[in-house]
Amino acid sequence: MRVEIYEKRVFREYIVPIRHALIGLFVISILFEIIAPRINKLFTADYLDVFYYLAGAAIYYLLKIRVKSNVM
Repeated sequence: MRVEIYEKRVFREYIVPIRHALIGLFVISILFEIIAPRINKLFTADYLDVFYYLAGAAIYYLLKIRVKSNVM
């Protein structure tokens, strides 16, 4: 007896909550602007980048850009 399993994927639009965007902003800022430059001299701490991370998160939130995701 042959059994076939079909997987159905539904494509939906997903909006990242502002809380997740801010957590990502915080983690990336700490990791790449504070920790990485202290571990390896090849990395440069540029605190202006934190402003750009914040600007990107703000633009994303204000425009409410939708991300397509695979939802099973």
